[in-house]
Amino acid sequence: EHFTFDSSSMLASTTSPHGVVAADNVVALRTMSKSYGLAAWRVGYASYPSRLHEYMLKVQDTMPTHAARPSQQVALAALRELGTPWVREQVLSLEAARSSLWSALAPLRHAC
Repeated sequence: EHFTFDSSSMLASTTSPHGVVAADNVVALRTMSKSYGLAAWRVGYASYPSRLHEYMLKVQDTMPTHAARPSQQVALAALRELGTPWVREQVLSLEAARSSLWSALAPLRHAC
């Protein structure tokens, strides 16, 4: 997983494709909202060790709603065709925009 806290980044040491943490003791819940620009599609996914599959099915079976089929197809296409490199490009562009915003706001730092 990628985390950014006040321009300090951290990358989990064990990852699989698409930046999902791949460890025997981690369940990762991801949304497609920000990284892939799919906020209105209301879709995400879970990544977990195979030994937890039966338990995850029990939880999933009790969920009253699921992402619509078109949302699922858009999410799959984003993962397969865009992938992590595209997300990295988006993050870099957001970092540049954030830097510009902070520079513009800097003169107001002591106004409040």
